Amino acid sequence: MPGRALHALEGDLEDEPGLAAVGELGVMSLSSLVADVALDLDRSDDTRVLAIGTLGRLGCPEVGPVLRRVLDGGTTLLGRPRLAPKTPVVLAALRVLRALGAQDRESGALLALAADSPDPDVRRAAEGRES
Repeated sequence: MPGRALHALEGDLEDEPGLAAVGELGVMSLSSLVADVALDLDRSDDTRVLAIGTLGRLGCPEVGPVLRRVLDGGTTLLGRPRLAPKTPVVLAALRVLRALGAQDRESGALLALAADSPDPDVRRAAEGRES
């Protein structure tokens, strides 16, 4: 197990077993690297979903801001907040945010937006139910 985490560190964290090993080991010093992977739009959705899950398991301070960045879809013409379009990454971020609980006003607002979404997958993720 430590070898896979070390491999993830030495590589580019694209290796799924390496990311999983980081999460299982709870290596807090790697959390900012995992956060970077979660936010990297050049990475595959599968890799970003895995990174988001790993951050959720680590329970590191970076998880809230990372999830909010993933979920932030900007604002409407009227200045109201909007969720990012539905993707596997957005659904994973909603599930992790729900599991961790809305620990601040912004997170609570994003979960409320998702709970009111017309999309059933988004609502299920915000409610902590499997699709």
